[in-house]
Amino acid sequence: MKNLERKFLELENTLFKAYDMLSEAGFEILIEDGQMTVWPKRATIENDMEEGFVIISEDDIEEFKERQEELYEL
Repeated sequence: MKNLERKFLELENTLFKAYDMLSEAGFEILIEDGQMTVWPKRATIENDMEEGFVIISEDDIEEFKERQEELYEL
């Protein structure tokens, strides 16, 4: 059997460091079909019209949506 030639060790190390940091911070991570999907536990990443990207808990998502509608109407 031929040995695996690993040409992207620096990229792999960076990815594994990011994986470890995100895991420790409380994110869920799925690596599948060559892609890494990351999302916060019991929350969602949203784009607020004033603040940019924010993490909103599942409990506060309806209030967040109402805020976005109000901002859109302004």
